[in-house]
Amino acid sequence: MLAQERTSLERSIMIRRPQHCRQALEDPSQLGGTVGDIPYSCGFGDVSHFNRRYKAQFDCSPGESRPPRR
Repeated sequence: MLAQERTSLERSIMIRRPQHCRQALEDPSQLGGTVGDIPYSCGFGDVSHFNRRYKAQFDCSPGESRPPRR
């Protein structure tokens, strides 16, 4: 799979980990937790690093991806 995509394992993880976080942020069933809880559950060890990676990949903050609470 990596050879077909012409990428490394590290690069693949750097792309997919924020995608997984975005799915969690957009999931209405996870609105009870904080935005800061999600990066740790997706494998990030530092929220600041997560915020930078997320903004670089999606051009918005993690909080902007989350649906409003009702």
